[in-house]
Amino acid sequence: MNPRTAYLTYSGDNIGDDVQTLALCRILGPPDLFVNRDRFPRYADAGPIRLLANGFFTCGPFPPPPNIEVIYLALCASSLNGSDPATLEHLRASAPLGCRDRHTMQWCARRNIPHYFAGCPAILHERTTPYDPSGPMLMVNLDPALLPPGDEPVHALSYRCQPKALPTPEARLEAAQRRLEAYQRARLVITNRMHVAMPCLGMDVPVIMLEPDSLAFRLTALPDFVPIHKKEDLKRISLKPDDHRHDAAKWKAMVAERLRKRLGMPPAK
Repeated sequence: MNPRTAYLTYSGDNIGDDVQTLALCRILGPPDLFVNRDRFPRYADAGPIRLLANGFFTCGPFPPPPNIEVIYLALCASSLNGSDPATLEHLRASAPLGCRDRHTMQWCARRNIPHYFAGCPAILHERTTPYDPSGPMLMVNLDPALLPPGDEPVHALSYRCQPKALPTPEARLEAAQRRLEAYQRARLVITNRMHVAMPCLGMDVPVIMLEPDSLAFRLTALPDFVPIHKKEDLKRISLKPDDHRHDAAKWKAMVAERLRKRLGMPPAK
């Protein structure tokens, strides 16, 4: 029996997880099924599965059952138990591991697990509407009071979702798509969430990245050309969109090519 191809879906309230899966759907096409990252044991009797995985694993049992062959395209290892024999055996059997960030590369190197830098697939999203310089300024996961006083209206958006209102993988992906559309309508996005900044870079949306409240090491997934500001910097830095546009074409091409290479696909023409 040939394995079915799967992508991850989730049970939590972080819609940024689904932004990564949505990118895989766009690049590789829809999967045969979705596997819930937080509910691995329920798939133990589902037959052979080839799971194309990304992100981090904190919300359920790990590693996955043996019928699931995992190809780690963009792993963040921050939550994994690096001293658990079963975890290490699984990761070595799944190598080489695509690392989403440089912190994960160091984590793998310390444990002699073959790996490479893959970057985050969330940057592979493409703009679908023209840029509108008269669009709103959008703050995601941040308080607009951080900005200096001004007359320009600021829209606030949370990166979180209501899991009970999104009971299926498809519903979560639709919600993620709506977030991307909101980012595209903005003339400038200000955030401290990596999976907001990454698709903005891919879609050529001007973005200001602030340091997060915790787990800052995850930002080693961001390209070096993206500055990370402190919250108090918003009182003095430029808020002109052109000062925060980044040419991410080469980075996107690198991420796409490494994804294709890991999956044994021919190079893009």
